[in-house]
This record gives sequence, structure tokens and C-alpha cells, in this order.
Amino acid sequence: MPNDKNAKRFILITLLYPLPFVIMIFGLIYIYDPLQIFHKPYFRKATFFTDMRKQALGIIKNYEFDSYIIGTSMLENTDSKEATNKLSNDGNWINISLSGSGFDERAIVMDYIFKNQNPKHIIYSLDGYYIVNNHNNSSLDWDFLYNNNLYDDIKIYMNWKFISCAVRFSNQEKCVGKIDDIYQITNWYKKNKAIFGGFDNWIKNKDNDAIKQPLIDIKNGNLKNINNQDVWGGGRYISSTRLSTKIFN
Repeated sequence: MPNDKNAKRFILITLLYPLPFVIMIFGLIYIYDPLQIFHKPYFRKATFFTDMRKQALGIIKNYEFDSYIIGTSMLENTDSKEATNKLSNDGNWINISLSGSGFDERAIVMDYIFKNQNPKHIIYSLDGYYIVNNHNNSSLDWDFLYNNNLYDDIKIYMNWKFISCAVRFSNQEKCVGKIDDIYQITNWYKKNKAIFGGFDNWIKNKDNDAIKQPLIDIKNGNLKNINNQDVWGGGRYISSTRLSTKIFN
């Protein structure tokens, strides 16, 4: 019997010993909260991640917006301040578009908004591509954020990246995001505007990550790999041979 008591005591101590450490980690993560899921930032300025699938929850919960722009990259550059000025003076707009999102992914966020708010206005994109084509993106690593269960939201932080950031209370971009203007989170045009305005700008910026692979596909004649398969220049088709010469020589 004494041995049984000692064994039970040992098991109990073994199970309870890590408990203070676990509580401390959970408390630290709650305070750190880089995605602002639970609250606005403590002890640091507000910064945001560009992954709007995970970032949108904190914006919806903790900032005073009542009108939303939500679509794909087709709407990501839509200026929410301009929407406020031009579309409705009674709405406070924010762009929470999810890049490359299908209707199913946007429905997860929209459902949360309608269950927790009474939004005044919505700008929503009807993307022909996702009407015609099946959408296969998995939402398993983020959709639980929008189920109105506060207790499982902490799962988003249960990885070495966020735990190590929280322990150090780091302000590094990889830990807390790099965007400090909430109205510019989804904007990608500014950093890519050099490649707009014609194919010649692709050639001038051929090392840009956004166009590097399409240019390689053009060189190899794999135009079917490019969303917009036809390459035109001054109203006439430009052959892959001429493009290869121009791009890589």
C-alpha cells in the first residue's frame, strides 16, 4: 500500500509539475497576441501581418469599422479611405480582402461579421475564375478563428515561431508583422508598380519575384502556365523566340 501511495504521488507531481510553466506560457501569449485576436497591442505600436485570413479577426473585433471591402487580389488595392469619402459618409471602411480566396473562404469571414456585427456596407468581388473553376485551398489552419469559440483561438499560436517570439516579446517583423498602417495591409500595388504599364516593364524588372516564373514560362513556350495566355505587343503576337531573346540576352 505505501508503494501504491508513493506511485500515485509521483504520477500526480509529474502531471502537475509543468502546470505553472504552461500557465505562464499561455498568459504570455495572451498578453503578446501578435495577431491582435484578443486585444490591441500592449507595450508596442500596432503592426499587422499581410495574411488577412488570420489577421482579419483582430481587425474586426478590436477596431471600429462597420463597412468592409472583401474580395481577392482584384480588390486588395481598393482604398478604404476613398470608399469612406466617396461611397458613404456614414460608413467607416476597411479592406480585409483575402488574396487568392474562393467564395468558401470569404464566407467564413463574412459569416463571422454578420454574426457579431451589423455591417452598414459591403463591397464584395464576384470573381469569374472562382465561379468557373473549383477552389481547393484548405482553411483548416485558420478557420477555427471565426467559430466564436475564444478558447480554441490560442491554437494559432501553438507553434515554435510564436512561442519563441512571445518569450522574447520580440518586435521583429516575422513576429508581429511589418505593416504599421491598417489601411495599407492589403495593398500590393505600391511595391510592384514598377512591373505595371506594359511588357517592357517586365523586361526591365525581370528579377522581380512576381514575374520571374512567368518570364521563364514564356522563354520555354509554356504559355498555358500563365493565367493570361496571350502575350501581345502593339496589337501583334510576340513569339516566344523573340521574347526569349529580349528577356535573357
